[in-house]
Amino acid sequence: MKTKVTVTSRKAYSETEKLRETEKQRMRQYFIFRGSDFSCCRTELLDPMQFTINHCTRCVYDLIADGFLEVKGKKISPTSGKLVESIGLKESGLESKSYVGGTGFRHISEIINECMIAVNERQKKEK
Repeated sequence: MKTKVTVTSRKAYSETEKLRETEKQRMRQYFIFRGSDFSCCRTELLDPMQFTINHCTRCVYDLIADGFLEVKGKKISPTSGKLVESIGLKESGLESKSYVGGTGFRHISEIINECMIAVNERQKKEK
C-alpha cells in the first residue's frame, strides 16, 4: 500500500529539518564555548538552550550519534535528584571544523548572552 505525500507535508518536513539543524548548531556552539571539561545532564541544558525536554533529548541523541558529544559518566540531576547521564564534548569533536558551521565562533557569545538573559528573566518572574 502506497502512501500519498502531499506538497504541504513535504514542506512541513523540510521546515522541521531546518529547525532541527539550527537547534543542533546552537547546541554544538554551546558545548564548544564551554570546552571539553564541561559536562552536564540533559535537564541542565533546558534553560540555557531554551528547548523543551523533547527537543533537548533529541538534539543530544543526534549529537552523540554524530560523534560530537559523549556520555562522560553519571551524576545526580539537580532538578529530579535522580542518577542521570552526564553529557560532554567528545575530545575529537573540537578538531572537526564541520561542527563549527557557517556562523563561526563570533556568534557563540551572542547566543550565550541571549540564553543568560532569558534565564535571568525567568528567574525574576519566578520570584
